[in-house]
Amino acid sequence: NGRRVCKCCEGKLINAEEDSFRIIGNSFSKEIRLNSDGSFADTLHLDYNGVYFVRGTSVGTAYLYLEKEKNVQFEADDKKLEDIVFTGDLAVENNYITQKSKLSNEILGDAKSLYSLEETEFLAKLDSFEKKCNELLESAAFTVSDFKEKEIKNIHYNKENNLYSYSAYHGYLIGDQEFKVSDNFPKT
Repeated sequence: NGRRVCKCCEGKLINAEEDSFRIIGNSFSKEIRLNSDGSFADTLHLDYNGVYFVRGTSVGTAYLYLEKEKNVQFEADDKKLEDIVFTGDLAVENNYITQKSKLSNEILGDAKSLYSLEETEFLAKLDSFEKKCNELLESAAFTVSDFKEKEIKNIHYNKENNLYSYSAYHGYLIGDQEFKVSDNFPKT
């Protein structure tokens, strides 16, 4: 049926409000049952290698990178999924993604705050985020052969998308539908 097995899902989720959580991806959703101590183990049948999400029982989500035939374990507090810690075959990739997500929250903040910034401050934040992501990328020893190459593109596309979106979002957020970026604003 084209699905690949990923025996990847084991670990512990503490402070869960329910007895299960979900792993979600593109056209994929799997409920994972928790034991009374928060431990779990399951096998997933995946349609693709890539990024999925751990949706906890409260309000949080965390990124989860999965590949066929690779194992990954994680431990997390359902109340603080942003502090998830990975071990196993895909630990380096997943811990990188977690750190990158923290950098995004720390440097860029939420979309409303980011796109409300004036042009120079907005561009400075994008440049800072790109620089920190590239430093993080260079410091990691990935186990998946093409992960770094794909992530270089992802960092670039993320910046291009933010640049492209700035004019419309900024104008909307400041209440000026006629807003136009300056001539010095980078072209996408």
